[in-house]
Amino acid sequence: MPWWDKLALGKYGLSKKDLEMMEHVPHPDDIEYMLTVEEESKNIYNLPLALAADSLDLGNTIAQKTPGVPPERLRQVGGFLVEDSVESHKLQFRQALDFLVPDGTTVFAAADGIVTEIIEENDKWGPTEQFADFQNRITIKHSNGEYSQYIHLEKGSVSQLIDLNQPSKQNIVDGFGNKINRIDVSAGEPIARVGKTGWTDRDHLHFMVFRMLSSAEMHERNNQPPNWKSLKPRFIEDEISANTEL
Repeated sequence: MPWWDKLALGKYGLSKKDLEMMEHVPHPDDIEYMLTVEEESKNIYNLPLALAADSLDLGNTIAQKTPGVPPERLRQVGGFLVEDSVESHKLQFRQALDFLVPDGTTVFAAADGIVTEIIEENDKWGPTEQFADFQNRITIKHSNGEYSQYIHLEKGSVSQLIDLNQPSKQNIVDGFGNKINRIDVSAGEPIARVGKTGWTDRDHLHFMVFRMLSSAEMHERNNQPPNWKSLKPRFIEDEISANTEL
């Protein structure tokens, strides 16, 4: 093991599983290194899905679909089965969660916020990175500056569940620099349905919380993209469980 991987294990609190999950932990002097250091969300979020009695059973069925997901890459989050994807959850995507739920499952806003991006016109999907640009997604900005993002959505499902023409006193600028009508959503509000689009080989919701990097952090990175990093989401259900155990 390279010395900088050993440093990551100790100084930065990365586990051996973390290192196995990543093809390589960048050298501490590498501009990508800050993207691998775990950071929790400041917000406490609702789960983006409604828990059902058979949620784990459904997740296990999806996990066993060929090619099956190795057991060491599966864990439970809030009563759902989640896959840690070796192929795609690297660097700025490291804290993303793949909830194994069937296509057609309703997706809910994890917190109050303003919609900053909607892509819902795609219907192509496949198991390789060449399909990545065909993902449908919705991105929501929250009051403290964090964002939540929901990927692999059914074509057209966002506009079926959210009023995209709701009255608004102001426009906002989306991630592409376009002015769009402000769309507010509330925690627990239905915002989409799961559907295989983009880079995927099975039914699931890719959920991620992220923040933009500060100007100082971008200077440290020589202003090289990406300008954001994923955060380990804190869920209300986890906080309640932790307090109950005290």
